[in-house]
Amino acid sequence: MNKSLVSLKLCAVFVVAALVGCGGEDVGGSPAPGTDVGVVPVGPSASAPSVSQLVLVAGGAGSTTKDGTGAEAAFRAIQSVSAGPDGMIYVADASTIRKVANGGVVTTLAGHATEYGTANGIGSSARFGGPLDGNFKSRLVDTANPPALTIAATADGMVYVSDLLGGAGAIRQVDVSSGMVSTRYAVSAADKMSGPFELAVNDRGQAAFFQAAIPEFGVCCAGFNDRFIRIASSASAVTALPGAETPSSLFRKLAFDSSGRVHVLEWAPEGGSRISRLDGGAWQTVLAPSADSISAAVGGMAIDENNNLYVADSIKHVVWKVSPSGQATVFLGNLVSTSAAGEETAVQLGDIPGRLNRPYAIAVDKKNKRLVVGDIMNGEFVLLSAPL
Repeated sequence: MNKSLVSLKLCAVFVVAALVGCGGEDVGGSPAPGTDVGVVPVGPSASAPSVSQLVLVAGGAGSTTKDGTGAEAAFRAIQSVSAGPDGMIYVADASTIRKVANGGVVTTLAGHATEYGTANGIGSSARFGGPLDGNFKSRLVDTANPPALTIAATADGMVYVSDLLGGAGAIRQVDVSSGMVSTRYAVSAADKMSGPFELAVNDRGQAAFFQAAIPEFGVCCAGFNDRFIRIASSASAVTALPGAETPSSLFRKLAFDSSGRVHVLEWAPEGGSRISRLDGGAWQTVLAPSADSISAAVGGMAIDENNNLYVADSIKHVVWKVSPSGQATVFLGNLVSTSAAGEETAVQLGDIPGRLNRPYAIAVDKKNKRLVVGDIMNGEFVLLSAPL
């Protein structure tokens, strides 16, 4: 994200809006010798592995946007992942929306790999925002910068996209059957808002996302400060949600549970991350910040049908599992010591928990009962999966 956006004096805003109803070059990147790389089907009719293993779904064939199957496919910059109700996996990859079907078959649904923009249209004629500095890998552990694109696949056959192009972005939608891209909600100068940051959509068609209210649109100030929680029945009808201001907070991630309750993960001023849940009109702390728990470098958060949260921790090289009662345990990866946190590590596939390097994007595939994780293996972006 443009660093001038990060320097804005912002009031982070949480908005809920009703949305539903209205090849590239091959530059190498093969697995290291001795690495057990398996490609497991993901998507409709996919079968779960017979044992609990961390496996490669797709990616690794270079730092580009290349369609293909399994390890022959490539991702340029995985920012966000979402699973559709049919088990199809969707990936916000640089400035494109990719689709991963049964057998790890990767195709590009919409957007252009190297051209950013706001144009609507079908397939490759549409344009999205992307990592504005062109180096997404270095941003995975940058706690001040959210991804430029966050996606959420829904049962109505749409993939919704929070598009942060230029800081004053939009909620876009992609029809998965046709690849048609259109805009559902756009931020204007009159809104005096920046964003939207992040995106989650529940089964009833409510979309949650963060925005940043600024005193004067486009004026640079300093830092994220106050949090205001708001709800919108439409883009123009916004009222306050229950919840007090939380000074010096920085929103990170969002998720809806099976009951439609909103979960928010935010950076805590004392260090680490806090998870809160809106229940019965009041905010409850699910997980308090701790040096021994989730770091501030969270790339993704997802939730399963039993309301367990999964959090990708890029600094500590793990995926955390947080129970509804707030118990945090390592689900995938090897928790590193504080002194080694943030250093590059080798991905180890095979029996879980395995090892992760920079787990970032994350999604729960409820149909196939698996967790899908975006990571960097041998210097290239890949999608991994493990059974739940």
